[in-house]
Amino acid sequence: MKHLLIILLVLGLSELLWSQGIWGAETGKSFSTFKFDDGQGTYSSEYRHIAGDRMGFSYGKSLGEVGMWKLELGYREGGSRLYMGLDLVEWRLSYVDVSLRYEVDWEITEGIGVKLGLGPYGARRVMGEQRIGNRVYNLASSEALISVDWGISLQSGLYINVTRGSKIGLVYGYYGGLQNLENQTVNPRQKTFLRSHTIGLGFTVETSKKGSDDNR
Repeated sequence: MKHLLIILLVLGLSELLWSQGIWGAETGKSFSTFKFDDGQGTYSSEYRHIAGDRMGFSYGKSLGEVGMWKLELGYREGGSRLYMGLDLVEWRLSYVDVSLRYEVDWEITEGIGVKLGLGPYGARRVMGEQRIGNRVYNLASSEALISVDWGISLQSGLYINVTRGSKIGLVYGYYGGLQNLENQTVNPRQKTFLRSHTIGLGFTVETSKKGSDDNR
């Protein structure tokens, strides 16, 4: 009986979401680096950006003329790199993140507009490795960096209307990590924050309640 109620609840929510809302998908690239504090208030400028993949799926709910809120589930590759002597050291990290943003858009001209969104995000590392020269270390078994990140997510985009209710455009995103990734029991003084820029293509389609279009 309990499982049946859960199934009915999931089906009911799925029907509700699918019947009305703004669905979206994005794919592109991520460019990330570390903001590293050596423990004495000095941030290193030696860390460089590293490229990775980025994708996301979102559901949004219109608030009328005041904008919309958007819930997004994404996959993002991040990390950083620097040279230690002659060796290139790379941190390659993969995260699954969830963000909730308040978003507004403005129409520049007929069929073309811009959007801007801001809100918090939370992320969990699902894969990670450190490369020092030809040596590779699995960060899953390492205690140096914690696996949880959170911070502020910003997204902007330029879009065009394809058909009624559907849009495609160029999307830029920024993820500013506020969580110190250093394990304080291992490195109590050091601080490492992840900063990510993303760019890619986005597509959205707006669905309405059944029969709503027929009543217009």
